[in-house]
Amino acid sequence: MALEISSIKDTKLQQIAASVDTDRNNKLSGDEYSLFAQKATASGATYQEVSKALDMNAFQRWWFDVDKVCTDGKDDGHLSFGEKAESFGKGIANLIKAPAKHPIATALTVGIAGALTIATGGAALPLIIGAGAAFGAFEIGKGAYKAAKAETDAEAKMAFESIGTGTATVALSALGVKSANKAAANAGVKSLQGLENASWTENAGAMVKAMPEAFKQSGLNIKGNALTWTSALKGDNVIYANSNKLRALGEQHAYMSKANDVEAYRFNPNGTTKEILANNPHVEQVNGKFGVQDKWATQSLQDAIKSGQTEQEAIASLKLDPSKVANGKVYHLIDPNKNPMVMIYDEAGNDFAICEGNVFKGSYVDTQAFKADGTLSYQDPTKLAYGQRIQATKQAPGSFVVAPEGTQVQTVSEGIQTVQKGQVIALDHEGNPYVTTVENIVKRNTGLSDSAMQQLYELDPAAVAKRAPEWYATKTTEGIKAQRNA
Repeated sequence: MALEISSIKDTKLQQIAASVDTDRNNKLSGDEYSLFAQKATASGATYQEVSKALDMNAFQRWWFDVDKVCTDGKDDGHLSFGEKAESFGKGIANLIKAPAKHPIATALTVGIAGALTIATGGAALPLIIGAGAAFGAFEIGKGAYKAAKAETDAEAKMAFESIGTGTATVALSALGVKSANKAAANAGVKSLQGLENASWTENAGAMVKAMPEAFKQSGLNIKGNALTWTSALKGDNVIYANSNKLRALGEQHAYMSKANDVEAYRFNPNGTTKEILANNPHVEQVNGKFGVQDKWATQSLQDAIKSGQTEQEAIASLKLDPSKVANGKVYHLIDPNKNPMVMIYDEAGNDFAICEGNVFKGSYVDTQAFKADGTLSYQDPTKLAYGQRIQATKQAPGSFVVAPEGTQVQTVSEGIQTVQKGQVIALDHEGNPYVTTVENIVKRNTGLSDSAMQQLYELDPAAVAKRAPEWYATKTTEGIKAQRNA
């Protein structure tokens, strides 16, 4: 819509129109209408004279902000209740007008929010909702301040429009709290899980408290998606932790590890090689690094050698990492930078392992407290003295998801693993994936739901029948028939 300046009959108003004709095309359009109205009323013209000169209806005057001027003849910053309500309502309507008047800025804002939602798998939604609510609250505060300080009707109207826009923004943000929490929970924000039946107030409170975790999880999800997408572009199709592709595989069935006890101590990395070996019993030097013997992998290696294979052939056939093999033994290597714990399962039988600090503190609880009353007091290695031995009980929350055979995942310590028949992708308490067998899932964990057991049974009936005979006998057709025939 454009207005020929020459069509304005009043000579003074025509001169004012020409002064705001920024593109010098002898027409008024867009923001020029509002500038004209403000300059005309400031020079003494009435709102009615301005409206007549522009020949606009009420909708057009609102759309082009022509009515943000004095309309009552008293340009003193004081509005009637009706004018305040009208400006407040126009502020709400501005949420509709803004995208049409500023499509590029709107598209950019929506695009960024959409891209952030996709890149984080929804973990950033509480942050987006929170930012919207904060912006709305800021607009309300800014409007209230300017309304109190307004010296002209135009300033007062803009202030009340700001209050209306802010109020609508806060309200829309509030409407999105529950759905945002649900999406973020599915994206790995653990503190927002289990709120499906909670009230809006409980959801809002939980969202505020979850902001730091949502921020952290968003970063992890962005990293996981970036690595997964990059792998797909290369044709490798490896799935990384915290990626949308990992979550899209299907339902993640939760479980808790069985309560296995272990003695452990914090690895002491300080001193010379000789001092490190002296301060850390069971630790040996392995190809320039430090490690503890992997009893079961060592036994497999030695059995293969006894069968006639050379050590190199045995390493290749067992798919062992050569850097972990020395003197006919296989070792768990130690990364001193990750606050590792040396795990002692059977000291006499040389059954040891290494657990990284961040994994340990989310998987092992104080044995005494747990056995006394079930308290889950997770142990943080950084709070222990070097070499301090503790009794810990494994209580590691985790989950598994069924994936097609051939699916590849990047693991924390075992590199890229491929899902084979009878295997699933398991996720540790931090969401890091690894491949394991159905038998290991059933054997080592508790709290598996019937639907989880059914999926495991479909993958490996024999393993489930062996490791969960009671479930097999009461929940499967084959098990029930066998019971009847017994």
